[in-house]
Amino acid sequence: MIDKKELLNNKDFLKSFKNGEEMSSFFKELHTKKYTQPIQNCDIILNQFILTYLRRKNKTLILSQLFNLHPS
Repeated sequence: MIDKKELLNNKDFLKSFKNGEEMSSFFKELHTKKYTQPIQNCDIILNQFILTYLRRKNKTLILSQLFNLHPS
């Protein structure tokens, strides 16, 4: 884990920004990533679940058509 106080007191880190606007932009991007990454991960998991469900449903439909069964 990164020590935030140490990072903010690190002169090399602070010198890496050309100006306050660039630093502000960096922290805004960091903030955005912190809150959008969990949402993106949730979307990935949800999409995988939906695809798995649809594949199973599709197999059921195909089998029911092959054997003239009614899908449940």
